[in-house]
Parts: sequence; structure tokens; C-alpha cells
Amino acid sequence: MKTRLLLALSLCLAPAVLYLGRWSPEPVGVDAVSAGTPGNVAVVGVVAADDEALEAPAPLDALLTPDQIADLVSKTVHYSGGLHRALDPHAEWILVKPGLVAGLESSEAGRRAIDSHALVVHGVLRLVHSAAAEARISVVIGLPGNEELDIRLAEVIGSPALATARVDLLDLRDEEHEEMDVPDGGESAEAYRVPIALLECDALINVARVTGPGLANAMANLWGFARPGSDAAPLPAQPGAGLLVDLTLMSEVDFTVLDLLHVGTATGLERLNLMAAGADILSVDRVALALPGTGSGGLNALLLASARGLGQVNIGNIKVNGVQVEGTWVEQEDEAGEG
Repeated sequence: MKTRLLLALSLCLAPAVLYLGRWSPEPVGVDAVSAGTPGNVAVVGVVAADDEALEAPAPLDALLTPDQIADLVSKTVHYSGGLHRALDPHAEWILVKPGLVAGLESSEAGRRAIDSHALVVHGVLRLVHSAAAEARISVVIGLPGNEELDIRLAEVIGSPALATARVDLLDLRDEEHEEMDVPDGGESAEAYRVPIALLECDALINVARVTGPGLANAMANLWGFARPGSDAAPLPAQPGAGLLVDLTLMSEVDFTVLDLLHVGTATGLERLNLMAAGADILSVDRVALALPGTGSGGLNALLLASARGLGQVNIGNIKVNGVQVEGTWVEQEDEAGEG
């Protein structure tokens, strides 16, 4: 019986238990989670397209090539500590939840953002396959407004780079749902109808987009995974803080990649060419809120989620590798020691 099904049947477990990692002892990349990093400090990778460590650095206002996006995704995940730390190498079934793109298809800039996000998902799929080579990897599709992205995702999963991977599309419109109680009680509702795949998979990778100010974007990307009432019940257009916390409690996200290549503003889409990633979904969202151009909304949802034990939102207890973010945790010389 898969890990997630066991967890779904054991809802009395404390929420913090849901975030104990399926970590690999294999060292990964930079010293992202070193002995000098306290246990209460979360680690987030944030990389800009002009980082000199990239194979082909680009200006922050440039339209990135597929290879540049793949390299940016890989470097950001690497700086966060790596997917190998978050995934069981023997996992059988891994879900990948792409971002929300509703409304972007109406403009040329929006369509470019959709294409770029599909390439971000492609980069993540390659890393997931590297971390769990035998796993079935299902990319979630079928959410309202995501039709154009779904078409692009169908194209990228057939790329030669994924020829040895078992990747498929999982359409939520065809997926059976089952009622699930929110662990330790819900903030917005006590139970929801959730896709059976969410209960049975071994891991969930959240590939979100920063859509604009006012949201905890990685948490908001879980919209669509749960329905109050019957399978036919409509999804709320703007999920409140309580619903976002309930979704996070039930989804048990193992790793988050946040696409900040294009960000919605009052005047349209702005190109930031940034990427963020980490095992703590709340910390990824909190760091994104501290970055210029992403807005300052969504903090209420993050604070409520943190109170439920779902992650770290104190900016002073988050270590960022890559881009410097003011107020984040920095190892002091006396803490680092002489070695």
C-alpha cells in the first residue's frame, strides 16, 4: 500500500509529521543543508537568469531559450538542496502539478509565458526522472482555463529528453474523487472531495507560477485538488486563506518549484526571469513575497498555515542560496567555524 494512502487513512497524525522528508543520505550539490544550518532554518534556492554560474546567463528582460530555462530550473533546484533529498528513489508514482495560466492565452506575451511555463515543467520532469528513475510520473491537467498549457504539456512530455521516463497526463476531469477529512480539522471545511490519485501517489511536486500580487502563489497552485461537496461542485474563483491551508494540509507537497519568469502586474506581464525552489512550500512563498516585483499579498494565508505547523514563514529563519534576499538567515563566521 502506497505511503499516501496510509497517510490518508491515518488522519490523526500531527500535520508536522506530513512534512518529515523522504530524504536520501546522498549529498546533493551546494552546501544547502549543511551542519551549520540549524534545524529550524528552511532552505530555498532562488536564481536569476543573469547568474554567472549558469551555462548561458541572460539579461533579466530577455526571452529565454529552452536550454536556458532548463539550466535555470536545474540550478535553482540544485541550490535548494536537490530533488534527491525530497524524493524516495524507489517511489512508484509521482504527481507533478503545473501552474495556473487562465487568461494568459489572450495576449502574445501571455502565450509566451505559457510556453515558458511548459518548459519549466519539462525541466522539472527531467529532474524528477533523475531522482526516481523507475517511477511513473503523472502531469496533472484538466483545470478550467489551462487548456493552452495542457496542449503544450502534451508536446513536452514527448520530447527525446524524456524518452526513458514513464510520463503521462492525468486529467482531473476524468479522475474519480473520494471524500477526505482535513488532518486535525479544516480551516474552511472539515472534508473535501479529492482526486484518488492524490491519495495513492508517493509524492507530489508543485510547479507553481507567480500570477501577481495578493496571493501565496505556491499554495494557491493547489487550487483544483479539492472540491467541497459533490464532484460537480464549482471551484471557488479566489480561494481564501482557510481553503489554501486545507489544500496544503491534504496535499502534502514534497517539493515546490516557483516560476517567476513572468509576473502579472496592473499593466500586464513583467519579465523577471527568476526561479525559486525548496522542500518547504511556505518558505518558497514567503521568499517570493520578499522579492521585488512580486507584491506583498498572501501573508495571512502563510501565517495561518505556519500556525498549523506546515512550514517556516519567519524570513529570518529561511536560508536563500543564489539571489540575496534582505532579512533572510545568513550563517555567521563564528557559527561556520574555522573549517
